Amino acid sequence: MSYCQQRLNELGITEAENKIRVSSIDSQPYDDFFFKADKNDNIQILYLTPDGSPCYYDNKGKLMNFYRIRIKDPVNGKKYHQPPKSGVSPFITPGIIEKFNNRGEIPTLIITEGEFKAFAGDKEGLDIIGIGGIHNYKDKRNNEIDEYILDIIKKCKIRNIILLFDADCIKVEYDPTNDLFDRLNLFYTAVRNFNELIKPHNIDVYFSHIKEGLGDHIKGLDDLLVDKNTDKSLVNEEILKFTSGKDRKYIECISLAENSLYKLKEYFGITNAKNFYKKSGHLIGEREFIFNKDRYSWDSEAEKIKISWYNQANQYLRVGTNYYKKTAKINAHGELEEILQEWTIGEISRDYNGNREFIRQIPKYDLFCNIPENDSKKYQRIHVVEKDGYKSSLYNRYGKLDHVITPGPFPNIEKFLRHIFSAENLDGECLYEFGLDYIQIMYTNPLQRLPVLCPVSKERNTGKSTLLDLLRHIFKENMTILDNERFAGK
Repeated sequence: MSYCQQRLNELGITEAENKIRVSSIDSQPYDDFFFKADKNDNIQILYLTPDGSPCYYDNKGKLMNFYRIRIKDPVNGKKYHQPPKSGVSPFITPGIIEKFNNRGEIPTLIITEGEFKAFAGDKEGLDIIGIGGIHNYKDKRNNEIDEYILDIIKKCKIRNIILLFDADCIKVEYDPTNDLFDRLNLFYTAVRNFNELIKPHNIDVYFSHIKEGLGDHIKGLDDLLVDKNTDKSLVNEEILKFTSGKDRKYIECISLAENSLYKLKEYFGITNAKNFYKKSGHLIGEREFIFNKDRYSWDSEAEKIKISWYNQANQYLRVGTNYYKKTAKINAHGELEEILQEWTIGEISRDYNGNREFIRQIPKYDLFCNIPENDSKKYQRIHVVEKDGYKSSLYNRYGKLDHVITPGPFPNIEKFLRHIFSAENLDGECLYEFGLDYIQIMYTNPLQRLPVLCPVSKERNTGKSTLLDLLRHIFKENMTILDNERFAGK
């Protein structure tokens, strides 16, 4: 069974319901399907105009039928594909086509994200169309509502429009590295911008979404309608019921009246960090989170959220009585390396408006130390030592190496090292094994004293500098390359 047939079976869509009679560009009618399998077992989705004619796009001067492809096995999260420069159109369902051609009135038009969701709603008698993305209701060239939607509004005398999204449109998934404001704001702006574009047409707009908590498998309208426990008649009733209330089982609804955009923003939980935490704090707890570019955490003692400076404060450190800032510089070889730049407390205070909480969160240590350790599992940036009952915190200036050590051949480096260490010692032994020992001991036992290695050649371009570059890649900022001037003085 094809992937397409599986999806059709899940939604209970029969072949007769899937089939439609359309006219070609030369007005010759033929049978086509809204959903059909392509040669790669993806789903080819047919897009039609409101009167049931095929949608076309210009492909190098030739008109081509427009299809959108639902990919069976998405790559990097990409579920859909369509031809380049084919534009954006709404997915028109059979019921809308029939009413459009027969000049039937549609009091309330529903717009949802996704073709299968729209088709499932149409199958249950809803006047519904689909869009390919939450912002895909707009003609970007003219910054107006899509022309097909406008045609339906005018011909079918639309009085109300419902923008119906999935249950996860208000869902927050905690991630300490992502700004939790961004995704919620994306849905909010989609609703707000739609409302602004509809205003000139004197139509009441409503935002609705599937309720959360109906089950992990219920996200969109199609999931809801195929669930065996769903009361479909109640779903239809709630979608077309424009009042909000606790008695709703399946669908939440908000009216987008002139003065309700703030209310909508509050509903998404993005008016401010306090509003956000009030709605989503049960998912975050006392963990730090990013909201609208600022980092916050819950202060359990004060029972309120506070700005957390941890990430920014962590860029600074105090060692003894001196302050430093971790910065990246480009060295003489064009590589980035981390350095500690002295930074005055006055400048830090000026940069952060004298915020005492920020100063308080800057990590503080007693002294520097230099303790080399190239095993990332054993490495310590901070060493705590104790003598006579007094503890001292030491900041290790030796940097951590994050190489992943794996056994295996190394043909290019081996060839290079055999070239560098090709000479023989006075006993006639090739120095290649000595070279390997030298590098290995430096890496595995960096505290062991070693002889000074002096590559010497009368000729240029024999690999001396390349050897330094190789060691630089191995030991990173823990190795430095000095120029001749550094050896000229005492």
